[in-house]
Amino acid sequence: MDMAKLGVRVDLSHTYRQAIEVAYEKYKKAGVIDNDLAKECEYIISRPEDPPFDESELYVSLPPINIPGMSYSKGGMNDRQSYEKFRLDMQRREDASLAALQEKFKVMKGEMDASCPGLCDKMSGVDVDDQLNIKVFAQPGALSAEEEATLNGWFNGAGDFRKLMLDHHQNLLGLLEE
Repeated sequence: MDMAKLGVRVDLSHTYRQAIEVAYEKYKKAGVIDNDLAKECEYIISRPEDPPFDESELYVSLPPINIPGMSYSKGGMNDRQSYEKFRLDMQRREDASLAALQEKFKVMKGEMDASCPGLCDKMSGVDVDDQLNIKVFAQPGALSAEEEATLNGWFNGAGDFRKLMLDHHQNLLGLLEE
């Protein structure tokens, strides 16, 4: 199966079979899939779902190739193993990114509490708006306009937090795309 030709997109929530099915339906609907590739897709889709992927079986016989942020070995893997391994590596990277973001958020709240006690207690969290600005959110009326502006400035002004937050936001958008 030529996953690149089919336009298979690695998705954290899809197994290999599900990813093939999504890509196949998309290209079939657009009328841009050749007969040989369609037959391969139909064969994979018609089979029962494979058992959960066991990554440990790969390490017995395959030498790793290191790519920054991932441990990946393509040589000798079939397409399903390759897809599932890449998906697991993406999940690990996302988990590490989220942990770093949560830790930085905790540190920043501590710094803000030191200079403006109780202000962070009024907010519920932070989000990214359409213009890629970090925005504080809270219960209606919990923050004055001045307090909200102070917190927004604080979180947008912290370069490393902003970068972590925007990276996480981009990862989430990638998960939501079809």
